[in-house]
This record gives sequence, structure tokens and C-alpha cells, in this order.
Amino acid sequence: MFYGAVSWDPWLIVVQIVCLQCLYYLTLGVFMAILVGTRVSQMSLVYFFDYAAINASTVTGWCVIVSFVLGSLSGSVYMLYLVERAIKCLDFSASLYIIHLFICIMYGGWPSSITWWIVNGTGIAVMALLGEYLCVKFREMREIPITRHRSSSDLSYSYCQVDCLTKLKKPRQAQGRESSRAVAKEKSFKEEKAGNGKQQTFTLKIEKQFDRRSERVKSVDFHPTKPWILASLHSGKVCIWNYQSQAMEKSIDVTESPVRTAKFVEREQWIVTGSDDKFIRVYDYNSAEKIKEFEAHTDFIRSVTVHPTLPYVLSASDDKLIKLWDWENDWACTRVFEGHSHYVMGVAFEPKKAIVFASASLDCSVKVWDLGSPNPSFTLEEHSKGINCVDFVTSGDKTYIITGSDDYAAKVWDYETGACVQTLEGHTHNVTAVCVHPEAPIIVTGSEDKTLRVWNAANFRLENTLNYDLGRVWAIGCMKGSPQIVIGCDDGMVLAKVECSHNWDSAELHTEGEEKED
Repeated sequence: MFYGAVSWDPWLIVVQIVCLQCLYYLTLGVFMAILVGTRVSQMSLVYFFDYAAINASTVTGWCVIVSFVLGSLSGSVYMLYLVERAIKCLDFSASLYIIHLFICIMYGGWPSSITWWIVNGTGIAVMALLGEYLCVKFREMREIPITRHRSSSDLSYSYCQVDCLTKLKKPRQAQGRESSRAVAKEKSFKEEKAGNGKQQTFTLKIEKQFDRRSERVKSVDFHPTKPWILASLHSGKVCIWNYQSQAMEKSIDVTESPVRTAKFVEREQWIVTGSDDKFIRVYDYNSAEKIKEFEAHTDFIRSVTVHPTLPYVLSASDDKLIKLWDWENDWACTRVFEGHSHYVMGVAFEPKKAIVFASASLDCSVKVWDLGSPNPSFTLEEHSKGINCVDFVTSGDKTYIITGSDDYAAKVWDYETGACVQTLEGHTHNVTAVCVHPEAPIIVTGSEDKTLRVWNAANFRLENTLNYDLGRVWAIGCMKGSPQIVIGCDDGMVLAKVECSHNWDSAELHTEGEEKED
């Protein structure tokens, strides 16, 4: 309701405090009127601010005590809508009771009653703890939709047109040619799907190997040489599972906040994590020893990704920034990429040109960046709601970008032209994860509708829909040289093996035969 995309807004905090304080006293007044007003001839501010009114030796005093306890319970509910972040509930609860203390001192002097301190101490504990529980259960236990927390500068993104042309930094005439070509590709693809006798036979088998119940899994990653899966959990832990022995190798307590992202750094034998407490932490995955810890952002860290060859890590955050970290320079921040107007949900390096990466944001856009420049090279804007995930796929000489959005769809973009060549529709809730399998010509999408959908990368036809009964899907991982995929869900993770009838060489995307424009 109030919490903005920006991480520090003093006026917003003042408004939150004032609203919470007013609602607290309004609710307290209602309870006082019901419980105390029926016992006394006239209500007054004495019952609100005079410490002597809180008296456990009279029935009226107990009515006042019950009113304050009910007021604190109501305050925790108000924080669910005014504050929305569990990590901030204690701060706002303390602020409310400190202001109340000052008013009491001005009204009746320093509270000398031990009963007053017990009642108000209990009130702040109840409000903070219950507020944290409610925020975690009803806010942070689900991803933030695009319609939340929008500042006035973000509102224009709410009306992204699904049928608009991709807005690239190119001449208007060139955009027109690309649009015409995209239409022609779409028409050609539809004719092919209708059945022209030229499609190759495609068979697909996905066999579950094992699953594990756990706290909500927010990210998954394969180790490139060991039979390990890294899973980061909403509970603040990271776990390493051995998928050959189907046993847990290690469990590390990272923080009390959700760990939304974790990656292996095989060449250094590290794990890199990013969490809601705004810190990046680095661990030796052999000894579980913490190597480095630093505050990287001013809001939740949504994604980290490791450069394939250079000593770099990219991090993306709710503070709308992407940062580049150099671990050979003591994890110095060597560049900040600024341009998104809402939370940055994910980042991914382009596999052929590792100096290029893409970022997905709740401002409805994907931006493509060069590591050498703080400004985006171009922007893709055809989703109608926020974008949660992004990945790259290469087929022959062509490169494509895959995105998943809160508009329940995934899209495939031509990297060279910026044209959206296909929309993958069928999910009934937010698309939270996309993954292009490196060994099979398939695209896998995961959603809050609790399903995985598997698409043929040659013609984008839906091949299979899977539901492993582990709740909403938050992460999908795969690895070059392996037929396996791992899926992270609300209630644990699943490892599955993919078998296809042919490989990438015989499964070219339908736009690959098109000639490039000079």
C-alpha cells in the first residue's frame, strides 16, 4: 500500500508512522468505548495517556488493559498493509510506543506504575512479532506483483501494450521493417504449425529421479563437475544435495532472512549468496567457512549471476540497481547499472558475448547492457506486466532472449532485431522461471500455477505440462553436458531427466533461416 520501490524515502516513512499511530489510537478508542465506556459515566483521555488508569486491581483497569492488548493486535494487522516488510515491523512498533510514551509523559508525567510498563512492553512485543508473522505469511511468502508499490514515475509502465512494437534505439524506418519481418515470421510459423508436412518428429520423455521436501526453494544451481545441486531457501539456509547418493552434503545457515539466490563459483570452490538482508555472502563449499560478507544493496537482493570466465559477479536488487563486483579486487563494486524504474528481478549473461547481459524488471521491461557502459544498449517492452526472469538461448548463429512475466506468458525475442518472435501462453498465473535446456531442444517455464510447461524450441509448441505437487515453482536449473533439470518449489525440489529424440543440430528455431538486415 505504502512501501515504495525506492529504498529510502523519509517522507514516506513519516506518512507510514503517522498513519499507523492514528489508526492505533482510533482502534484503541473503539475498544475503550466498548469496554470502558460502558462502565464509566464519561470517557476522557485519562484512560489513554495516564499511567494510573492501567490498574490490575479494578475491573475498569482490566478493561483498559484488554483495550491496549487488542489495540496492539490491531496494529500488527495495520502493519501488514502499511509496512509490508517483516524486517521493518520492529522498527515501526518501537516508533509507535516511543511516541505513546512521550505523550504519556507530557500528559501525566513519567509512568511509575510497573503495570503500565508490563502492558506496553507486552504490546510492543505482540505487535512486532505478529506483524512479522503476518508480513511473512501474506506478503513475503509470495512474489510481489507489478501493481504493488508503484511510485508516480512508474505508473506509465502499467499500461504497456501487448501489441506494441519493441522500443529499440533505432531509426523509425528500421523499426517498421523489423515489425513487418516479425509479422511475416509469425505468419510463417502459424502455417508451419497448421501442418505442411515438413516438421520433424519430436519425442520427449521427462522422468523424475527424486524429490526432496524442504522449506521453500528460491533458487537452484548445478555444480559443473560434482554431482551437486545448490538450493537456497526462504528460511535463510543454503543446502547442497548429492543427486547420485540422494543425500544432503552440506547445510549452511546464512541468515534469518530469505536467501533468494545462490550460485556455485567452481573455479574458486565458492558459493555466492544474496538475501533479503541486503548482504552478499561468500562461502567455501568444502569447509562451509565464510570467506566474505558485505552489504551490497539497500533492499532485497533478487538475483546474482557469475561471469563465466572473469572474476565478476552481477547482483540485482529491489533498489532498482544492478551492480558488478570484482572478487579479485576485494569485492569492489566496479560499476553500477541504473535505468530500471522498479525492482530488478533477474540478470543473465549472454553465452556467446559474456560482456553482454540482460536484466528483467517489474517495470515491464528487459534491458540489455554492456559491461563497459552504465547505460543500457536497448530495451524490450512488450509484456503487459512485470517481468520475473530472463535467459538466453543460442541456436546455430542466432541468439534469443526468453522472458517470463506476471502477465502469465513467456516470450521469445530475437536478440539481433529485438522483435518478439513468439509468445508462450498457457500458464494460469505468474511465470516465475524460464530455462533453456542446453542438451535438448526444449524451453521449460515454471509458474505460480504450480506447473511446469515444456515447449519445443523448434516450433514453440507445448509438449508437456508437469505438476509435481510441491506448490508454486520458483526456480529451474539445468547444465551443459547433463540431461537433468532441477525444479525449486514451495515445498521442496525435484530432479528429473530429459530424453529427446534429437538434439539442437536438427532443431533450429523457425526464424533461423531469415536473412539479417545490414
